Amino acid sequence: MTDHEPVPVDDWARVRRELAAWCGDRGEFREEEREGVEAATCDFGGSTRFTVTREGRVEGGMPLHEFEGCAEALAFDDDAVRVRTGDGEYVYRRP
Repeated sequence: MTDHEPVPVDDWARVRRELAAWCGDRGEFREEEREGVEAATCDFGGSTRFTVTREGRVEGGMPLHEFEGCAEALAFDDDAVRVRTGDGEYVYRRP
C-alpha cells in the first residue's frame, strides 16, 4: 500500500484491494451487495466501520460520530483513509 496515493473510486478492483490491506488484522473485511450495488467494508466491531460502494458512496462510523458522502478518490495510509470529494477532504482514522 502506498501512503497517501489517491485511488480513484472508479478503479474498483484497486479500491477493494487497498481497503482490504488497510483493514488488515485489526478489522473484518467483507464484500456484499447493497440494493444491487457492490460494497466493501472494514468492520472494527460495534458501530466502528468504513464502507465504500462501487458508485463511490462512503460511510464511516464510530461511537458518537458518523460520516456519509460521495468520494472521488480515497487515499490510504497506515492510520487513516482520506476521502476526497469535490468539496474537500474527510479523514477517517482507524481505531
